[in-house]
Amino acid sequence: MFVAAAAWAQTASISSADPRDRARAASDLRKSAARPEALRTLVRMLGDPDSEVRAVAADCIGDFGADAEPAVRALIPFLQDPAERVRDRAAHTLGRIGPGAVEAMPYLLPLLTERSYQVRWQALQGLGGIGPAAAGTRGHILALWNDENEYVRSGVVDALSNIANHPQEAYPYLTAALRDPSSNVRRAGASGLSQWAAGSAAVLPEIRKALHDSDFTVQGAAMGALFRMPKREAVGFVDDMIEALNNSDNHFGHRSAAADFLAFIGSAGAVAAPDLRHALNDPHDWVRRAAARALAKLGLPKQGPTGMRAGTQAGGAAIATAAARLTDPDEGVRIAALREMEKLKERVAPYAGAVLARLAAGAVEEKRAAIAALGGIRTDTGKIVPPMAAALGDPALRNDVLRAFQSMGPGAAPALPALIELLEGRHVEVLPEAIRAVGEIGPKASAAAIPLGRLLNNSSVAVKRSALYALNHMGAGAAEALPALFAALDDGSDEVRGDAAFAIGQVFVGNTRCIPLPAAAGARLIALLTDSNTETRRHAAYALGWARPVPAGAARALSLALSDANFELREQAARSLAKVAGAAAVDPLIQLLGDPSERVRSAAAWGLGELRETARPALAALRRAQADANIEVRRAAQRAIAAIE
Repeated sequence: MFVAAAAWAQTASISSADPRDRARAASDLRKSAARPEALRTLVRMLGDPDSEVRAVAADCIGDFGADAEPAVRALIPFLQDPAERVRDRAAHTLGRIGPGAVEAMPYLLPLLTERSYQVRWQALQGLGGIGPAAAGTRGHILALWNDENEYVRSGVVDALSNIANHPQEAYPYLTAALRDPSSNVRRAGASGLSQWAAGSAAVLPEIRKALHDSDFTVQGAAMGALFRMPKREAVGFVDDMIEALNNSDNHFGHRSAAADFLAFIGSAGAVAAPDLRHALNDPHDWVRRAAARALAKLGLPKQGPTGMRAGTQAGGAAIATAAARLTDPDEGVRIAALREMEKLKERVAPYAGAVLARLAAGAVEEKRAAIAALGGIRTDTGKIVPPMAAALGDPALRNDVLRAFQSMGPGAAPALPALIELLEGRHVEVLPEAIRAVGEIGPKASAAAIPLGRLLNNSSVAVKRSALYALNHMGAGAAEALPALFAALDDGSDEVRGDAAFAIGQVFVGNTRCIPLPAAAGARLIALLTDSNTETRRHAAYALGWARPVPAGAARALSLALSDANFELREQAARSLAKVAGAAAVDPLIQLLGDPSERVRSAAAWGLGELRETARPALAALRRAQADANIEVRRAAQRAIAAIE
């Protein structure tokens, strides 16, 4: 009887006059046990007069994966739907269906020239999902190689990797992607190399390069490759993984993965015994547990020599050998030594004087190699940065210096006056690199906030987005750019609007000295919750959670966003609602504990925990959530209960 009642309620919702009810009904069909009938119903809902319902139906069909192949012909016409979001979701779903969607291939190609980056990106995902059967579209995909949007470029790399029939077809593109300024693109390249890791020893140097990338997500993708390649090749990365384990600046997930790798590699990992014992005292529990597992798997005792940093000692010998060659009379030998030193990053610091001497006395190529070697130093940079900043005056070296400053991150702070001069100068050709260098300095670059804010009036979307990237990284340090950020909420580009919203949220996080959020800016953020661009909606929800004073109507708008078809927006809206709505957030968050996405359910539990005593009426629902199928939801529910009680 209960099942029949539930089916009747769902049927009633599908035929409701309110499109929000119909969209929710479509979303509920993801969980239906009667999958063939649910799929047929979703296909019928593609013809709904409301574009959001069509988009939700198209997206939900993708949850059926390869089983949704019978829906391919029904989806194809919606690649030409008047609503951008419907086209986006239809392309995305065809990619999730996989090789069975090959019939849609020629209909995906026109989407590659769409104005919306989101549609171009999802069309690439669709072609990539089809796999090698889409190899004939390689030329169309390559036409977007230099697209101004980083997500589109990363989609190009993913697609080229997925349509390849063998490694040699993919390698040239994957290795080239590792040199892209965007970490998203480099991560796609590293992920592709991971996918094809067992195919050729020729890519091992590229994987090593990705392991030392400045972005932790790229490093993580490269680490995945080590577990997929033959152990006879993976053993060559033991020193790299010892270094990763010992580097406290690394993400805890990478340190724990390094320990897991040393166990995975077998007896060759035993050389890291002192390092693994040292890691038993790591600040993060994941790393301590991974180190303990590795020692057990290798049959090594937890007691014994510790803290020897075997990888650091090996690196110390390598750096000393390379530094000794810097006085060789042969320029080629000196350049090769500098290239070796570049790989050793922070260990170059004791030899910085010798490297600076080559920057001062060498020819152009030697200067460039010296700059790259210095770029690995992130601490005690006070004496290193000024000579490097002086090299910005040489057009042949300018980009090399800027990339080195990006790698140095906050260590490049002494170069800030020179970088601001570039932001305000006439060297347009290096503007993106200069902006990125400022962004990597982070909150210490607050003096650049106003010049970066002025760049939001630039005619180039790429320049504006680069400036917003830098302001995002500055966090509270970008407070002086707030007036420019508020104005950017009305930019003609949906990407710029979304990035500006996110930057506003970043400025307000933990910052009690910001200028108050103007009422007009608050209203604009609320309006962006219904923007056609998914990322823009999510970033607006993020900003509304932090900006103060809380705009009138924010709580209601965030409550409505909990019904959005995009699970990432629902997740962010839940977190923000808990921050701004107080007791009014309790009932909506309780309802969200039944969301189909585990990330949304986890966010709902987190939000209820943040409300503490106010959320006492949610205790029964949270106790039920302790039996959730997902471990993260269970943990979030347990923490919330502890916070409330």
